[in-house]
Amino acid sequence: MKKLGFFCTVASIRLNQLLNLGKLDEHKGFEDVLNRFPEVRQKYNVAEFLIVGYLTPTEAVAGWEHTLGHRGLLAGGEYVWGCVYSQETFGVAIAAY
Repeated sequence: MKKLGFFCTVASIRLNQLLNLGKLDEHKGFEDVLNRFPEVRQKYNVAEFLIVGYLTPTEAVAGWEHTLGHRGLLAGGEYVWGCVYSQETFGVAIAAY
């Protein structure tokens, strides 16, 4: 599986999990999804960004930028690949280096 395809697959799976749950899960489902792809997980450092309640992508990114942990990850420059999916105010970003 190509890098971008992997990240988009994980983002899609996680978004659907959260939509079914109806709330954020504090990243509890993330490890289980990553474990489905051990060959990719061994090769890359992968992170998940979750958000809910914002009506536009710009608002969601601003929401991430206003939390210390997410801001550091977004601005640090380490993450060079990623994919974002959103629906019904839920957003999932998967990033990696």
